[in-house]
Order: sequence, then C-alpha cells, then structure tokens
Amino acid sequence: MTVSSDLHQLIRSLNKNEKAYFKKFAQLHVLGEENNYVLLFDAIAEMEKYDEESLKKKFSKEDFIRQISVAKNYLYNLVLKSLRSFHVELNARIKARQMLHNIAILFEKGLHDQCEREMNRARKIALKHELYMEQIELLVWELKILLMNQSFEDKMMKLMNENYESRKTVLRKLLNLYEIDQLEYNVASLLRKTPATSAALRETEKLLKSSVMKDESQALSVTAQLKFHHTHATYYYAAGNNKACRKHLLREIQILEKNPDLMELRFQDYVLLYDNLLLLLKDDKDKSFPVHLKKLRDQLSQRKLSTRMFAQVGLRNYLMEIEWLIDSEKYAEALKVADALEEIAKQKNVKPGLNDLLSILHHRTIASLFSGKTDDALKYSFQILNEPEAQQKYVSYDYARLLHIILLFETDNIDVADSQIRSLQRQPSKDKAVEQIAVVIFPALRKLHKTFSKKEKQILWNELADSMKKLKSQKEMQGVFRFFDGEKWVGFRVSY
Repeated sequence: MTVSSDLHQLIRSLNKNEKAYFKKFAQLHVLGEENNYVLLFDAIAEMEKYDEESLKKKFSKEDFIRQISVAKNYLYNLVLKSLRSFHVELNARIKARQMLHNIAILFEKGLHDQCEREMNRARKIALKHELYMEQIELLVWELKILLMNQSFEDKMMKLMNENYESRKTVLRKLLNLYEIDQLEYNVASLLRKTPATSAALRETEKLLKSSVMKDESQALSVTAQLKFHHTHATYYYAAGNNKACRKHLLREIQILEKNPDLMELRFQDYVLLYDNLLLLLKDDKDKSFPVHLKKLRDQLSQRKLSTRMFAQVGLRNYLMEIEWLIDSEKYAEALKVADALEEIAKQKNVKPGLNDLLSILHHRTIASLFSGKTDDALKYSFQILNEPEAQQKYVSYDYARLLHIILLFETDNIDVADSQIRSLQRQPSKDKAVEQIAVVIFPALRKLHKTFSKKEKQILWNELADSMKKLKSQKEMQGVFRFFDGEKWVGFRVSY
C-alpha cells in the first residue's frame, strides 16, 4: 500500500461526524496552513478513485503541492490524530485510562489536590460506564493519597475501611460479571451447532440452574443483566421456544434504553437485538411487528447513520418489513416499501450486497405476482437468474428458478418454460423439496395450458390446490413454501 492509497482509504472510511470533527481539529492544530490541509482533505474525500494528477492540476497555484508527498504524509497523520481525539471523547474506557495516567503523573509531582480532582472526574466516568478495573485502580490511588497523611486516627481508619469495602463491592460485581460471562460463552459453545442436539440442550439446562442464572436480581450490574438475558435468549432460541426468546430479547432492549449512555456505546448491539426480535416476530406473524419496527426506525432516525452502518442495519429491517407485508398479503404496500428502499439506498449511496439485491428482487417478484402484475414479476425474476453469481451465492436460487418457470406459464411463454424445465431436469436442484414441488406443479400447468374448458380448468386447479395443501403439510417441505407459498398462489390464481 502507498501513502496515497492509504490516505484515500482512510479519508473515505470516515463518517460525517468524523469529517466535521477533523475540520475543526485542523483549524486548532495547524497554524497558518489549516485551509490547505482542509482543501486537500476535501478533494481526496470526493474521489471515487485516487487520482494524484488531478490533485496537482487542481492545486497547481498552491505552494504545498510542490511537496505533495510531505503534505499527504502530514495529512494522513493529522487525520489519525483527529480520530484519536474524536474517539477519546466517545470512548469512556480510553478517557478513563488517560485520566489514570494523569493521576499517576500528578501524584509523582506531589500535586495531590490536583490529583484528587482528576480522580473525582475519572470516578464519575468509571461508575457511569461500569469500568470495574478502572474503579479498583482509582480506589488504590485514593488509598495512596490517604496514606500520605501517615495517620491512624479514627477518622483516617474509617476512610481506609470504607475504601477497602468499596473495593470488595467492586470485586463482587466483577466476579459476578465473570461468572455470568463464563456461563454465556459455555452456553454459546454448546449451542453453536444448528439445530442444537438434545444432549447440548440438556447440558445447557444444567448450566442455567446456576445460582446467578435464577433471576435478573442475581446479576449485579447492567452489563451482567444484559448477559443474563442474552444467555437465556440463546437457549430458548435453540430450544425452539420463540416466545420465551422474544421475552429475553425485549428485556435486553429495555435495559439498554434505560441506560442511554451505555446504549450509545453499544448501539450496534441494540440494533442487532432489535433485528433478532423483529425476525422472530415476523416469523411468528406476531401483530406487534409494526410497533417494534417503528420503535427501531425512530431510534435510527435520531442518528446520522454512516453509509456502512446503513448498509448493515438499514437494508435489513426494510427487507423484513417487505417480508412481513407479503406474509400479511399486503402486496401493494410491499412494492411501495421496496421502491422507498431503493430510493433511500440511492440517496445514501449504498449499493446492496448480492444477497440483499437478490432478496429485494425476489420479494418484488412475489409481490408483483400476487398483485396481478405478472409481466413485472417476470422482469424481476429474469434479473435474478441473469445475475452472474446468483447460482453460487443466492440461498434462494433454486426457488427463484421454480418461480420463474411458473411465471413463464402465467405469461404464456410455454416454449421457454419447457426449455427451462428441461434445464432444471439436467441440473437438478440441491433441495429435494424443490424437485418434489416441480413434479407436482409443472405437469398440472401443462394440462391447464392445453385445456380450454372452464369447467375442466376449475377441476385441475382444485386438484393442484389439494396437492399443494398435502405438500405444505409435510415437514420437509417447509423451506420451499417459505420462499414461495405454492398453496397461496394456487388459491390466488383460482380467484384471479
């Protein structure tokens, strides 16, 4: 990597807040030349690809461009320095550690009054953010200052004993956190395989009988409470008890919301918890899904999400909303949300990853089909199958092929449909459920296409509906009906 490419990548990785902070930082830390570095920073930030020649042309009248290598190197280190300063203000632990260094320096210089003032400031941060190791270090410094008096009067001894009791309280909380932490990781290890084995679930149940896992009151800190509920949520999810899992996820969310400072530090965890909760609500068709989706969106709207974070969290909850609307048979609304998602992605300059893109197209296909817009559905279906890496990377590719053939029949592209069926037979699906549904649907569709009698068509549709109902009742067929509900489609087709 060259300095140029490193600098370009570093600047392009900054979010809006970090960029704004850099400009203020540069004005304070670069006397007389701040405008040059800010201008160079802005010029590089606008580049999709680094182009040094265009920089030289743009700043040809500026003196610093004659030593552009020096300027780039200085700018690179200035950006890193501004990031360190920016994140110290955000990261409580780093700030507390720096204050502990200050305390050590002030103590060594004999400036004990200043040392105590710094300790008081550091203590507020350590208590607020449950930084137990830092709390213990501060108590050690507090005792050192007390001992400087070299007095064993009653008042002094009372303060010393209070100091030791405070340390023991902190240590109890720390040991409690370690115990719950250990249980959390052991449970995660036992349940790492999907689906979890009966033996793994039994071993997990034994661990959950530990005294610290009886109820939330056994968790002595906010962090421990979060881990307590996360461990239980992990178990209940593996055991297939979605309702109990949702209860613990929701409690984690509530704990974070009651501790806004901690939530800011762990906002990505908060979003992930909400994503998992929404996923369970969606799969369980729970009516509270829209309420919780709105709550998450409200939280997201209060923050300026970086492009990267929107790509990670924003796309996902929009996709879940589209799936929810499709499951609720609100197809027109699903298409509107898909349109809104694409518009927002453009505004935020986010290009969805391959699986997200294909999922959006898949949802559009289904929503269009059930809205009676079969031509649109076929258009989206073609886009899925024509995506170069779809076959290798898209988890629902086999279902997309199946749906595509159905759409070809629906739009009277019979020759193309026959060609695709032969292709499917030459390249069988890896999922046996897809093959089973294909064996039932395609012969029926051929018969329907060749039949002109309305009465005979009705009989054939009813027979196909019965076949779909039987297939859907089979446990091994649940996957295919999740990605394309054949029974619902037949019912829609009959009434359409």
